[in-house]
Amino acid sequence: MLSDPDRDLYRLLGLGRAPVWQVYSPGTLLHYTRAVARGRRLQKPVEDTRQLGGDALVVDGVVRRIWRPRTPDDRADPRVIAAAARSLRAT
Repeated sequence: MLSDPDRDLYRLLGLGRAPVWQVYSPGTLLHYTRAVARGRRLQKPVEDTRQLGGDALVVDGVVRRIWRPRTPDDRADPRVIAAAARSLRAT
């Protein structure tokens, strides 16, 4: 597990940012509108809401595999990542 608050590794791995229309889709805006209507106070985000996540297997400082998302909610299945790690360990 690695934290990258300055997003240096994000840039090195080519993990981009989602377009505004993907992050703030009509469904997302409706969700926030309903929350406000129920009296919930929205707080300003503390992180870049458009930064796409990603997953990478790194062995001895070498990136062996990267999973880059296509959308904000597109993430690699942890079982797939674990299987790839076991495969790398076997070789």
